[in-house]
Amino acid sequence: MTRRGAYASESALTATEQKKKSQDALIDRLNEQYTSLTEQQVVLQKQVTAQKAETEKAKSALEGVMNEMQSVVGERKEYLNKWKSRSVLCDVMM
Repeated sequence: MTRRGAYASESALTATEQKKKSQDALIDRLNEQYTSLTEQQVVLQKQVTAQKAETEKAKSALEGVMNEMQSVVGERKEYLNKWKSRSVLCDVMM
């Protein structure tokens, strides 16, 4: 009976050791995954920051272009009005 008990205890101990090794391996993989994801987060955060800066530059450039377009449209209207008034004067003079 003691042999069977010793064998059962040894078998249970071996199973427990295997379970612990399996859990240790899982913890190691999870730690590696955590480290990898943390590094990836840093890279992505830097990309987001850079993209925000680029977006602000693009918005600023677009705002400048829109202001310039409004100015050009205003000048165009002014020249058209001058041209029409001169055209009318020429018709009256003829």
